[in-house]
Amino acid sequence: MGLDSVNRALTSMRVVSAEPLTLPGIGATLTGDGGPGAAGRQLLVMAGAAGLHLLRDGRAIAVRPRQVAVVCLSAEESIGFLDAEAAGIISFESRGHVYALLERELPRLIIVDETPVLSTVVGLLKEQIGSEGSRAGLFPKLTEVAATAAVLAWIAASPAPPGWIGGIAHPRIGAVLTALHRDPARSWTVAEMAALAHLSRSAFAKTFRDVVGTTPSAHLARWRMAHAMEILDEAPDTPLKEIAERLGYSDEFALSTAFKRRFGVSPRHYETASIGSRSG
Repeated sequence: MGLDSVNRALTSMRVVSAEPLTLPGIGATLTGDGGPGAAGRQLLVMAGAAGLHLLRDGRAIAVRPRQVAVVCLSAEESIGFLDAEAAGIISFESRGHVYALLERELPRLIIVDETPVLSTVVGLLKEQIGSEGSRAGLFPKLTEVAATAAVLAWIAASPAPPGWIGGIAHPRIGAVLTALHRDPARSWTVAEMAALAHLSRSAFAKTFRDVVGTTPSAHLARWRMAHAMEILDEAPDTPLKEIAERLGYSDEFALSTAFKRRFGVSPRHYETASIGSRSG
């Protein structure tokens, strides 16, 4: 599988907060209520020497020794811990607009065997859990590396990843997705994309929707908007005209119209709110 697009999405992930959790006892339940303003929470669960069992949607799920689970919980969801205490449970919050395009395709619970990289990071995290003085600076970054490594391991091991993740490996659609992601500024036509896929336009449109779950234009629009939001977050002084040119919009007005249609606010209003949240 060509992982350029996946790696690009993973590198946009930023863990902005992370803290270890202590279970009150066997049979404990954790909810997705991450506090005021939170839409949910994410958990990184590291199995101990005896492994453990999670209870999700009424079903017991084993996490064996040397495995890691990543759990996404909405504010209304919960997960139970049925037996042995985990070697480490970390509650974390992540951001990343391009990463969100990948995350929306993933299961809400993934379990992977520790890869060499993941094993190293898990070991460091376990040390950090018992070292409160050094936790603040390094802990979120280690959690970020562990979570992204777990996601990458799951994708690599999955025979048929969902959505555009699996589409990257498709013999016809993969080349199109790679081209769209590498050059979102291009004014792509259906004919050009169909030619890359070596399909007729009608066959291409149907195959793309069947594989990715949406139309080529809708997928490209999401990819462009995610990048626009990241630019506004990371470099808020960037002129809208420049962002429009980088992402394939005819001018800043076309960008603003597309942005407002998708998010309900103009890029400048989003930028102001983003700056306010960072300074507050």
